[in-house]
Amino acid sequence: MKKKILLIFIFSLTFQYANAQESDNFKIWTLEECVNYALKNNLTVQRTLFGIESSQVNVKQSKWSMAPALNFGVSYNNSWGLPIDPTTTLYT
Repeated sequence: MKKKILLIFIFSLTFQYANAQESDNFKIWTLEECVNYALKNNLTVQRTLFGIESSQVNVKQSKWSMAPALNFGVSYNNSWGLPIDPTTTLYT
């Protein structure tokens, strides 16, 4: 009697497991979907793409560094009174 109950219990568990695999959420993937998913989520591919973008930015930066730089500056100083000598701290 114990063997029959044990066999029925084991068959019921395997039947439930088999039904769980055939649920509505189960999807069959095509080869194209698998490849697209792998390319989208592969860290090595993403790292390579970021490296390419970084190289392109470096090339642009190198080209712009060869351009001449223009710097303009204006200053005006006006002094009233006696100046102080910084070495002796005396008015001159």
